[in-house]
Amino acid sequence: MSKPSRTLTDAATAVAALGSCQDDIDALDDASLQAGMSLIRELDQQLQPYRLWMAAAIARRSDHTLGYSGLAQKNGFPTPATFIQSLTGTSKYEAVKLARLGEMMVEAESAAPISIDGSGIGGSGIDGSGIDASGGVTGGSGSTAITTAVTAGGITLDGADAIRRGLGIPGEGVSAEQLRIEAERLIAHAASGSAVATVTPESLLKLARRARERLDTTAIERGQQERAASRAVRVWDGGCRFPGCDKPPSWTEVNHILQWARDHGRTDIINAILLCRYHHMLIHEKDWEIVRMDGPSGGTYWLKPPEHVDPDRTLIEMPSKNPLATARQSPESASR
Repeated sequence: MSKPSRTLTDAATAVAALGSCQDDIDALDDASLQAGMSLIRELDQQLQPYRLWMAAAIARRSDHTLGYSGLAQKNGFPTPATFIQSLTGTSKYEAVKLARLGEMMVEAESAAPISIDGSGIGGSGIDGSGIDASGGVTGGSGSTAITTAVTAGGITLDGADAIRRGLGIPGEGVSAEQLRIEAERLIAHAASGSAVATVTPESLLKLARRARERLDTTAIERGQQERAASRAVRVWDGGCRFPGCDKPPSWTEVNHILQWARDHGRTDIINAILLCRYHHMLIHEKDWEIVRMDGPSGGTYWLKPPEHVDPDRTLIEMPSKNPLATARQSPESASR
């Protein structure tokens, strides 16, 4: 901790020495103005590890398995991202980016690092830091490579997020090891830039997406199918289906009626409905259930309360918020 703190202090002191008002900055010559922007960039880089460490701690303490006792939830926020936004005052995009990188760091902590002798004992790299003698990031998973590069100052938060989004996660046909190798290659490319010719996050995102496409030849087709399915659910449901909730589709998440881990549920459209974040967590954490009933006009969805709310567990209809869908199913619902 002492080394980053001293470097951060030095960077902050150098920026403060530029002046304390607009007149001081206007008095700088062109060379000093350019140097001043470089100093500010250096200060931002020194702050990066702290942003990432804080985001990781918030993500860890707000894990969905903690339910309403998680840090974000008990402070009145549905997600780590909205909690971070309330603390930092940044845009939603910036908060989501930082939250996801924090979650990635938590994931990296559970990934077994690879030592230079291949034993998997201790940190990767000569000193266990994940950085080899040439300054490159080695070992671990793709998440490990990206978060280590951020904390080591080898890549910006924006660059790390671009690589994360472009490469995606391991899946059928794409291993974690393949993604790690591509992540390290992209990090090295980003580090090759200079103050004059910086490698931008936009260019890293394009390169990362191309790398993913090379690794996963079915990614484009699968992605198109998933996006089409998601759009279909959002159009059909028209918003959160929980009775009395008026959250629009943009505020909702796709909830799978048969949970994948618990019930071996598939991710088909008929197994999915829209719920806002609050009601999504209510379903999973408070013993509410959703039941699908087949009929001549398709399926209808019903809410089954827990016994402590309704001892009889009387079914409550969860109609679509799309008027066209409601009109199509109304005769079927009326017969229940």
